[in-house]
Amino acid sequence: MRSRFRHLVHFLCAASVKSILDRGWYEFRWQIEYKQIWKGGLIIAVSAHYTSQTYPYCGHVSRKNRKRQAIFECVECNYANNINVVGAINILE
Repeated sequence: MRSRFRHLVHFLCAASVKSILDRGWYEFRWQIEYKQIWKGGLIIAVSAHYTSQTYPYCGHVSRKNRKRQAIFECVECNYANNINVVGAINILE
């Protein structure tokens, strides 16, 4: 009984944290969109999926390209750079 209770508490806490974080990003995005409409700008939402696993020049996509947290290393062509730089290049394209 005790372990089931701990599991339930852990699940509820994780769900609460995720809910709070999701709400924060929603609010942030809403504020950005509101300000851009007010100023006459343009917002383009970009999916972040695979931006840290894809090398933009050779196009190789693999989890193995990201062996370490901060470094991108393409296993196809041996290119290496900071993961944020590679992600930004992918988003720009």
